[in-house]
Amino acid sequence: MHHFSRVSDQNTARTAISDPFGVVTYTTLQQHATSISAGLADDGAGPGRVVGLWMPAGRDYVAALLGVAGAGATFLPLAMDTPTRRLAHILTTGDPALILTTAAHEDAARHALAAAGSEVPLRSIDTLSPGQTTPIDPDPHQPGYLLFTSGSTGQPKAVAGRSAGLLQFINWEIREFNIGAACRVSWLAAPTFDVSLRDILVPLLAGGTLCIPDADTRLHPQRLVSWLRDEGVTQVHCVPSLFRLLIGELETRGHATFPALQRILLAGEPLYADDVRRWRAVVGTTVELVNLYGPTETTLAKAFYRIEKLPDTATGIIPLGRPIDDAELLIIRDGAPCDAGVIGEIYIRTPFRSHGYYRDPALTAAAFIPNPLTHDPNDIVYRTGDQGRLRDAQTVEFIGRLDHQVKLNGIRIELGEVEAHLRRHVQVTAAVAVIRNDNGTGDRLAAYFTAAVPLTPDALREHLSAYLPDAMQPTLFVQMEALPLNLHGKVDRKALPPPTALLYADDAFVAPQGETETRLATVWSALLGSEQVAADRTFVELGGDSLKAIRAVGEIYKAFGVEASLRVLFEQGTIQKLAAWIDAQG
Repeated sequence: MHHFSRVSDQNTARTAISDPFGVVTYTTLQQHATSISAGLADDGAGPGRVVGLWMPAGRDYVAALLGVAGAGATFLPLAMDTPTRRLAHILTTGDPALILTTAAHEDAARHALAAAGSEVPLRSIDTLSPGQTTPIDPDPHQPGYLLFTSGSTGQPKAVAGRSAGLLQFINWEIREFNIGAACRVSWLAAPTFDVSLRDILVPLLAGGTLCIPDADTRLHPQRLVSWLRDEGVTQVHCVPSLFRLLIGELETRGHATFPALQRILLAGEPLYADDVRRWRAVVGTTVELVNLYGPTETTLAKAFYRIEKLPDTATGIIPLGRPIDDAELLIIRDGAPCDAGVIGEIYIRTPFRSHGYYRDPALTAAAFIPNPLTHDPNDIVYRTGDQGRLRDAQTVEFIGRLDHQVKLNGIRIELGEVEAHLRRHVQVTAAVAVIRNDNGTGDRLAAYFTAAVPLTPDALREHLSAYLPDAMQPTLFVQMEALPLNLHGKVDRKALPPPTALLYADDAFVAPQGETETRLATVWSALLGSEQVAADRTFVELGGDSLKAIRAVGEIYKAFGVEASLRVLFEQGTIQKLAAWIDAQG
């Protein structure tokens, strides 16, 4: 907070935040944050205490985050749509002293906390009344924030990040890319993901402007492209999945100019050379593209690759690049460093790593280990579980995961967590979750299971909704007589059939009828990678997820000139119902 205060004092009347409600100056933001810090101190929520943040992405969230940091406490972002049982686990593990919300969200927060069986006090930032408190200078090496990631045991795990690591990365990015007070940086990531801290803090510590779109714009490629241009955004951080949606929208328009946009930083999942080619085909090379790499456990990114000439890699994946300042990427195999071109596991060495997993020393000790090359107990490295190889003395290439952790739309998912919750269903006897990319339509999370009775996808979705957020739920559910096993008696994931091959195995296939249904079926086939789509199955049943739904809305507009919303797509569900809705629009 004192870093922000210093920047704020130099930029008093400048715009700190631009959002749908107007602008917030540095002075106004600092005053709001300082009053929250003082109110928290009066409530005893200072150093060593955790404070939950229950509010949407926006100006109040930024003030609350800065306020908690200024009080020396640890902030814990809470998604307002967290499933009840997951929320209960997060609150038990994080053990917040109190939860901050706003007047507009207080009732919903109270209801959610009661459903989760939590008695954590709730405070609205609108009613925090500070007394006379002395500002403190927080210890940057104490836990500054808690973020929950997917855990293979079936429970999410909390990474305790330190403010010093966060500041080290933010200052590196500002230096490396020469970011100054003229920057206008978009905030597109959810507050519960560590990359949102980069979105928020880079512009505010550079004396620039944080640009916040409304919630609908964030989910709508057409609006987002227009907003980025109209808002004069100079820098975007995003996941490759969202980048692809933006490219698809630009390809539809046929051209695009972003006079202000200088740079897009991509992270969270593999970025492919083909993504870069597609972007350059419609935008050209005026916007710099940068690939970043680093798990939450080591604090934001620890490697970067500025994309100039497209490299030719065996996997088609853009390299992870070279380490940022104060970081090393070690490629190790059988306890020895790998020569260039040899595949090994990636370990990250940095004094700015996180504290590990909150209140879980065993899990921390398994991931943060003595450097296998030195065996020095004071030389701790983070074992990523990623496989890579050195392309040359500096550049690291990503090859794949060693375990069953996957990235889907930038969200980290432990397949074991999904499987554990599927097996909790009283009727399910065995379950396995896998990523499928059938017919090249993009990655989808599929669940294969056996059960005592026939189970519908809706029944399993309803069961999982108590444990998993929507983004971690399978889009395809396939019930089998038995799961295929390998010679070791383990499920043979490679022998699982394409999900669509089994979709109509038990029921009669209902073919689309009439012109609208037929044209709609063509759109869905292309999006879902299925040669035939039944007219009586919902978009979700056929493997559609939220990103595919966003694309579907765009394709429906192109095909029929009708603007459907995501709500219409999910509510009407089937080709039959959606075709009737389209015809009714005339």
